[in-house]
Amino acid sequence: MQFWLKSRKEASRRNDDVTDDAGWCGVSMVFAWFYAELVIKRSTGEMPMKIFFAVAMTMVSAACHAVEFGQIHPEKSNITFISRQMGVPIEGKFGKYNAHIAFDPDHPEAARAQVEIEMASIDAGNPDSNDEVRTKGWFDIEQFRTAKFESSGFKARGGSYEAEGKMTIKGVTQPVMVPFTVKLENNVAILEGLFPISRKQYGIGTTDWLEVVGDEVKLLFRFNLGPLGK
Repeated sequence: MQFWLKSRKEASRRNDDVTDDAGWCGVSMVFAWFYAELVIKRSTGEMPMKIFFAVAMTMVSAACHAVEFGQIHPEKSNITFISRQMGVPIEGKFGKYNAHIAFDPDHPEAARAQVEIEMASIDAGNPDSNDEVRTKGWFDIEQFRTAKFESSGFKARGGSYEAEGKMTIKGVTQPVMVPFTVKLENNVAILEGLFPISRKQYGIGTTDWLEVVGDEVKLLFRFNLGPLGK
C-alpha cells in the first residue's frame, strides 16, 4: 500500500508548526490591538482609525485561521462500499489506495483531490465473491488495475460541501457529484461522504447478475487529514 505520506517525524514537526502558528497568531492579535490603540490615541480622525483597526484585525484573524489539510492518517481513513444481493445490503472495502487531497474549509473553491484505488485490494465480503468480482465480467482486474476519482471543483453547501469531478472505473469515465461533511478537531479534518454509482454505466457485472446484485452501489469514504506542510 502506498499513501501520499511523509514520515511520522515529519508529521510531528508539522503539528508542532501548527502549534507555533497558533502562538504566533495570539501574539499578532495582541500586537495589533495595542498598535491600533496607540495610533487611535495620536489621531484626531476617530472614524478612519476605527476602520483601520477593523481591517487590521480582520487580516490577522484570516491569516490565523487559514489551514490547508491533506496529510492522510491511513489508520483512521478508509474507502468502503455497500451493494445489495437479493435485496440484502452487503458491505465491502478497498484495502489499498493513493489519495492526494488538499482542503481548506474556509476556501473550498481552492481544494483539490485525486484518489486512485487498487482494484486487486477489493474485499467483497467472502472468498467466492472476491474471486468473482476480479473476473472480466466484473472489474477485469488484470486489464484495469485501478479506479480513479479526480476533482474539478469544490463548493460549500450550507453546513456541508460538494466535490464535482470524474470517476473512472474499468476504463469508463463518468461525471460524479460527491457530497461530504467536514469535522474539525485537534488540528485534524475528518472528511466523510457517500455517493452512488451505477454498475451498468461502468459495465460492471453481466446481465445475468442483475436480478441478484442491485445496479446501485454506494461508495463511502472517511479521510482523516492533518495540516499540510508549508
